[in-house]
Amino acid sequence: MTNIRNAMMAVSGGGDAGYVIEGSGLFDDASDMNLTMTAAAGGTQIWTVECICKRSNLTVASHDQVFFANSTTGPDYLGFSRAGASADKLKVVITTDGTNTSLTSAERLRDVGGYYGIIIAVDTTQATEANRVKAYNWGTELTLSGTYMDQNDNTNINTSGKTHMIGGNTTTDNQFVGYIGRISLIDGQQLTPTSYYETTDDGYQQINDISELTFGTNGFLLEGGT
Repeated sequence: MTNIRNAMMAVSGGGDAGYVIEGSGLFDDASDMNLTMTAAAGGTQIWTVECICKRSNLTVASHDQVFFANSTTGPDYLGFSRAGASADKLKVVITTDGTNTSLTSAERLRDVGGYYGIIIAVDTTQATEANRVKAYNWGTELTLSGTYMDQNDNTNINTSGKTHMIGGNTTTDNQFVGYIGRISLIDGQQLTPTSYYETTDDGYQQINDISELTFGTNGFLLEGGT
């Protein structure tokens, strides 16, 4: 876990407030905290990114806060919008070989006390454009608006030779500020929250073990804990 500092504090169930998940990586708006990987040829049309993250600073108004990006070409990133009309909304920007995607959620994600369980699931082969990008917070689907990619477009995610980045992108002012307890990439599948979480009898979100999912060529799982 090079360049990630562990926050060894008490752990509780998903979605509750006022705690830090044990082993979470702390990102502090510094470009040298980013983690990178170079992709091989993988599933450029179908993939899922999940990020269990806790925001810690909403006042960094000069930039978006990115938790996952393709940083080689184009402004491809997943994160939270900067200040303004879309402040603190989930932001999805994906460059393709056709029409590019730029989407924001109707919902604002401003809680700094608890974790978000964000899922962004892409399948450009879907005939209905709203099904080409799905976004969730824990088990709830978020309402996205903006421009979707064309059907069957190829994205830069999972494209051979592209540098993928956790915690920011190539611009040093787009760094994530907060904790990341788990982040994963599934190469080749558009998954739903049931693969990651389940609701307990008392209404809390339980974080499932996902280590046995099929991750595909470029897929990865990075998580803390002991």
